[in-house]
Amino acid sequence: MHLTTTSRPRRSATGLITAVCFAVFSVLSRVYMPAVMTTDAERYGLIGAAFGMVSWLFAAALLLVVTAALGARWGDLDAMTIGEEWLRAMLALRLPEHEADAAAAGWDGGGYRAFSDGDHVVVVLRTAWDSDADAAAFAAALRGWSSAAGDVGGHVGMDVAGTSVTAVFGDAQGPLQTAIAALR
Repeated sequence: MHLTTTSRPRRSATGLITAVCFAVFSVLSRVYMPAVMTTDAERYGLIGAAFGMVSWLFAAALLLVVTAALGARWGDLDAMTIGEEWLRAMLALRLPEHEADAAAAGWDGGGYRAFSDGDHVVVVLRTAWDSDADAAAFAAALRGWSSAAGDVGGHVGMDVAGTSVTAVFGDAQGPLQTAIAALR
């Protein structure tokens, strides 16, 4: 999708949807971020507060990029900063527990955001890892997790870049490819 070739009415609608999503994001940030900042600062000191801010900036950037790429029909469905235990529990839904434990070890941060147009859903999962090996191990486990879905019929795209893993899940190939292209 090339934004330069998009018609003016579509750009206006996309801009409106993005503005509405950011308004909701702003309200949720006012409720959610003070608790995150306090908890992270108490738990990890100043570096915890820095991680909280980076997570917020990541969520804002992700919201901007994906809502613009998917277009006017798509809106923000859900978002969450995730931890090692969340990833372990997710992987353990479809993988043996020892594999899930090993794959979640080395987690260094992450979050997900889900988008929907009412008919389809796209989920972007971004994670950071302590080492390239930890990122590769998680990516391998996530591939196993998605192939263990059996008849769920989802589509998955994944990018591993050093200590970062980005996975995009969608219930249809078209929206999945649009989201993947927007994140490149």
